Amino acid sequence: MVNPYDAKRWHEITDSSMIKSVGSRGKDLIVEFHSGDFYAYPGLADEVDSLLAAESVGKYFHQQIRHQPCLKLGLEWPDE
Repeated sequence: MVNPYDAKRWHEITDSSMIKSVGSRGKDLIVEFHSGDFYAYPGLADEVDSLLAAESVGKYFHQQIRHQPCLKLGLEWPDE
């Protein structure tokens, strides 16, 4: 089992009321919400840079990522 905080390129988001942090692991985008939930978005690791560059992280997430297939992660999740 691997902790989601082991994700590469982990970034705290300080100006979002919804998203606490984002990172990537392999080809997956990992998103931590302020609720404490983690979600993996397969194949979207390249979105990390776009999220960080967005004027509004939440707006970008809702427009570009929210409706993509995802997997809710627990505090620990399987290795790649």
